[in-house]
Formats: sequence, structure tokens, C-alpha cells
Amino acid sequence: VPTEQLLNDAGTENAVGPTRLPISDEKIAEAFEKFDADKSGDLDTFELSKAVEGLFGEVPTTKQIMNLVAASKTTTNKLTLSQFTKLMHLYNRGAFDVEPGEENDLGCETYEHAFGKESLGFSV
Repeated sequence: VPTEQLLNDAGTENAVGPTRLPISDEKIAEAFEKFDADKSGDLDTFELSKAVEGLFGEVPTTKQIMNLVAASKTTTNKLTLSQFTKLMHLYNRGAFDVEPGEENDLGCETYEHAFGKESLGFSV
């Protein structure tokens, strides 16, 4: 399924699979605001990783974060609230899942392990 179609279907009955948990646009917006640490109005990749963890209670892999950023088609590696909302609905339905223990190109699983706490982003 093309990325454009996935983004258009996010949060609808046409989305990828069953949901992990009930999640509303309001809850996603609250997470966005909470994890936008620098209050810039967008989430960089480190903030995105923390927001996903806060929403779903699981630490996303580096590969999942890279896939989220790539799917957003952002050129700044930062997500707006609108992009984040669509992507979280897709994430909730398993669109960015990877096999347990699957490593990414960096040879590690978690974003923090790969980039450290102070990282502000990476190029896709």
C-alpha cells in the first residue's frame, strides 16, 4: 500500500490492522504538547520517540522512528501535530511494527541506544 494511501486512511476503517488500544485525536494532541520539550510546535525525532513511548507504553525501535519520519515526507525531520496525529493512528494499527529483536541498520534496537538522550534528530 503506498504511503500516501496509508496517511489518507489513518484513523479510518481502512487503516492497516487492529488497534493496540483506544486512542483519540485529543489524547494524541496532549502527548504532542507534553513531549514537545522545546515548545517549537513540532516534534524532532527524539521527542517523537518519547511521545510514542508515552502514548503506547513501549519504546519504539530506531527503525520504527526512521519509518515514521520517512512516511511523513518531512524534509526537516520534524513532525507537525497533523502529521503526528495521522502517524500515531497508523502506528496504533501496526503499520510500523517490526519483528521482535529485529535490528536496524545501526545494529541496535532503541532510538536512545543509537543516538543518545541529547540527540536532536537524524537524516533519513
